[in-house]
Amino acid sequence: MALKGYLLSQRWNILLTTQAIFTCGIVYNRYVENQAAASATAQQQQQQQQQQPRRVLPDRADK
Repeated sequence: MALKGYLLSQRWNILLTTQAIFTCGIVYNRYVENQAAASATAQQQQQQQQQQPRRVLPDRADK
């Protein structure tokens, strides 16, 4: 009986460990994808800023 309980607890340990590793893998992949997306967004913003000419504001009238 003790062996059966031990094996049952080992089965739960394997199940929970597998689930934890799988979840950590998903979280890591999402983090990497978000970092890549943030980098691409920053590059697009820089390109847009370089393409748009800078507007020169007129001198203030109250000087």
